[in-house]
Amino acid sequence: MTGFRKPIVRNLLFRDFCLNDYPGNAFYANEKEPRVRPRSLMVGVCDGIQPVISYQNGAGDKIGKRKTITAAVWILIGLAAAFSALTPAMIAFLPKVFDVSSVAEEMMKAGLKIYALSYVLKAAVKFICAYCYSVRQKVTSDILTYLDPAVFTPLFLFVLSSVAGLNGVWWSVVCAQAAVCVAAAVIFAVRRKCKNV
Repeated sequence: MTGFRKPIVRNLLFRDFCLNDYPGNAFYANEKEPRVRPRSLMVGVCDGIQPVISYQNGAGDKIGKRKTITAAVWILIGLAAAFSALTPAMIAFLPKVFDVSSVAEEMMKAGLKIYALSYVLKAAVKFICAYCYSVRQKVTSDILTYLDPAVFTPLFLFVLSSVAGLNGVWWSVVCAQAAVCVAAAVIFAVRRKCKNV
């Protein structure tokens, strides 16, 4: 459901409040590839390790669980680093492939640079949600999953697009993912404190 709802929320807000000109819409449509493919791979990794961690958690296999988590984290770090490193190539390649106007090309260059910062944050969010779900912390996973499309993305879209225009839209992605990571850290800290009381 998240993969269905999130684009609707972002696209409606983006279309109605941030972009009303043709170059902007062309840019947004063509910039979809660098956003969708990395996310799909990260979701694939997290969906793949979720049942493994769940099984190891239920079996009390702490060593195996730790190894699975370590492997998943390194894979996600590798993917995030790879896609960030590919950003210059995408900046040079994508505008020519899609034959966008010079205005849309400039938008794409700026947007991709900003969006590159979100890859590692997206990887962290996907992993945290998958991990929580696999260790029977479904409520935590659901809260973190829906904080982005229901609260953080609309909030940062409104605020940052007003301050920084189109670039603010791309910064909203980075800030929303960072905010989810902070929320996760707060939830884990409170839970740990409650256990120690």
